[in-house]
Amino acid sequence: MTRTNLWPFLALLAMPCLAQELKLSSESGVIAETAGGIKFFTGTVFIPGDEELDTTPAELIVVETPSSRVTVRVFTDELPVTLSPAGQRDNIRYYIWTLPGTWLVDVVDFDIGDIQSLKVTVGEDEPDEPDEPDHPIPPDEFDNIGQRVHDWTLNASLNTEHGEIHADVAETYRTSLMRWNDAQQEINERIGALPGYDHAEYQEFTTGYDSDLASRWDELHNNRAKLADYWTAVAKGFGVQ
Repeated sequence: MTRTNLWPFLALLAMPCLAQELKLSSESGVIAETAGGIKFFTGTVFIPGDEELDTTPAELIVVETPSSRVTVRVFTDELPVTLSPAGQRDNIRYYIWTLPGTWLVDVVDFDIGDIQSLKVTVGEDEPDEPDEPDHPIPPDEFDNIGQRVHDWTLNASLNTEHGEIHADVAETYRTSLMRWNDAQQEINERIGALPGYDHAEYQEFTTGYDSDLASRWDELHNNRAKLADYWTAVAKGFGVQ
């Protein structure tokens, strides 16, 4: 029997109480093959004896978190690439990316319930090339939540059904006196009742959605039209116009 998800806003209300924190940063440099293995350098690479050393431009992605369940992905022109740590010290993991260009890095912390993104540039951008490839989902006013929903749910099995539910509730909420908490509860219950729904398949979406909505809650919860627009943008991310 399919079980209905717990109301995600209960988790959102608990977030400010968590002492744990996800921190994300990056640093430009080069990697080189040394006697001690592949090393990352910033600034000038000094080699005793004037030995020649071949270097490759690289970006060091630094993720600081006490959590054990962390996913780091780089969104390329083709498909997202999941990175493995190149090293770790205490709660800090280091990842290296060497493909030339400007790329979006997405870090999902499943234990804390947070998702963060940053752009990294390896080498120099070609001035005549577009900064980013065209995205199948149009941009929106919510830091492109639709595009992020699309990326979080690539190859998931019930995207159309998710999108139809969000679009339907958004329109009802926009044109009625429905309360926001009743609208969110209806979304959760209808999704949980979908035949074949697998919560694990949508865990990255749930984590990213909850975190994003919590970050803009002061802006949305007293603005009926804007919250409806937000849910409509989420529906578009699932491919439902």
